[in-house]
Amino acid sequence: MIESPSCHAEALQHEIHKSVSSLHQRLVAPPTDLTQKIQQLIHGNTILTYYLRMSWLRKLSFLNELIKRIKSLDTMRLVIDTLQPLLGKLTSYCKSTTATPMNFDKVLNDHDRMFSGDILEENIALDLAWFESIEDQEQVAYLIAFIRLSGHALIRIFIANLQSALVERLKVQALQANHIDEKEEKKNSSESHYKHDLDDPKHQKCVQLQKKWEKTIGEYRKKVLGKKKEKASTKSKDKKSKNKKTKKAKKKNKKKRKGGKDEPLDWIQIMPIMIVKKIFNHLDKKSLNRAKKVNTYWKWAIGELLKDRKARKSLNKSDKKLRKASGSECFFPESEFLEGKARVSHTERRLQKLQMRGAILEELRQNSRVAQNTNALITEAMKLAPYVSDLTMYPRVERKNGAIFKRPEFLVKDLGIICVEGDDLSESEEDTGGQGTRFSSSVASSGSDRF
Repeated sequence: MIESPSCHAEALQHEIHKSVSSLHQRLVAPPTDLTQKIQQLIHGNTILTYYLRMSWLRKLSFLNELIKRIKSLDTMRLVIDTLQPLLGKLTSYCKSTTATPMNFDKVLNDHDRMFSGDILEENIALDLAWFESIEDQEQVAYLIAFIRLSGHALIRIFIANLQSALVERLKVQALQANHIDEKEEKKNSSESHYKHDLDDPKHQKCVQLQKKWEKTIGEYRKKVLGKKKEKASTKSKDKKSKNKKTKKAKKKNKKKRKGGKDEPLDWIQIMPIMIVKKIFNHLDKKSLNRAKKVNTYWKWAIGELLKDRKARKSLNKSDKKLRKASGSECFFPESEFLEGKARVSHTERRLQKLQMRGAILEELRQNSRVAQNTNALITEAMKLAPYVSDLTMYPRVERKNGAIFKRPEFLVKDLGIICVEGDDLSESEEDTGGQGTRFSSSVASSGSDRF
């Protein structure tokens, strides 16, 4: 048998009641311990009173501050292990009751308006310091008491925050342990380090060999560094020579580009080339040759104009030759695109747009042939396979070979139907041609107690 989760919830509530609201476990203790215990219980109950009247966000922030004040990692693990089973569906269904075993069955929704803001913050700071001074078992008990007064979503967020805080603390603890291990290794290595004896003859030989090694390494470094310096000097010389050549070439190119003094702009240089060609086309060859001397731009524009004239002359000559060869008869291809379209008025355009959108009166709509001939896919499908074809229904009267007629009293009793005595239920109307069982839907009388 699987134990229901409500048993776990009831056991947990019983333990919390014992740890928070009962004193029979500590009656044997001395009076000083009893007074401290009573003070702690009063303090905890006062926290619960204003925790009830906090808003949802303030409750979450208060629980996060309590997480920071938890001392040991074992308490965090214990809280997580006890609260995670309460997040299942079965336990949440069991918790959905109209009343609670707590004394606060009806709570006012004050939303942090029980105290002023400053007083509430002072009380919270004092209570957090008090929570930090409590033992681990009492911290767990109070945390569970706070969570019992909060909602299901708040419990989920609280457990997630508690798990993240536990992971962070474990990381810090692992880093500290690694740091301590490194320090111990350094101490052990320094203690186990072998110290040479200066009076030992082997030590003197080692010193001589070290000096020889340093000399050979120094000579080798000088050779390597000298070669590197030579290569660097040759590279720098090559770069300088290349830079000089490039500078000279740049100066020559600048002089060529400049070509003397800059020429002033005029209106012809600003205008488009097609307009300039049209202007110069009105001049003769002599005037054009004189105009070339004015400016480089004028010279270039006049040269382009003369080229265009030569091209036009050659085209005219070829055109004349073709006309003579064809007998002055030219044939042009017929094209429908050259036909002019009829002008559409503004109102017709508006009507066309309205027809496209559909926002027009039915009287003005044009019935197109395509729309008249189209049929919906559903109507065509229903013509082929109507919804009534091949329809099977349950028969109203069962045949005599049915399973109901073996023990008909159950059917009659459940439906409240009276069976007339003397009738045979083994025959149906279909078999007897309409004469058979007779049923009435009246309520059972005193004579039908056996049903």
